[in-house]
Amino acid sequence: MSPTFWDEVTHLGWLHLNHSTQQTLERLGEWYLPIIDVAVQSYALGLVGTEESTFSLVSQKRVVDWNDGIIRSVNVASGT
Repeated sequence: MSPTFWDEVTHLGWLHLNHSTQQTLERLGEWYLPIIDVAVQSYALGLVGTEESTFSLVSQKRVVDWNDGIIRSVNVASGT
């Protein structure tokens, strides 16, 4: 994602994880990136995932089952 996108996200009052800035991989190792993401997602009330992504599918199921949240899937190839 572009820095402009993340600036807009921040401007709207949303938070996001930046593993690059936080140097998660370098400090904690490769397994911590998905573990941290899953822990944060467990509190999500909504999630937009990509079609045919196992990670998105599992995350979306958590949002719906654990938090009665809203989900949407995006087809990256078509943009829909």
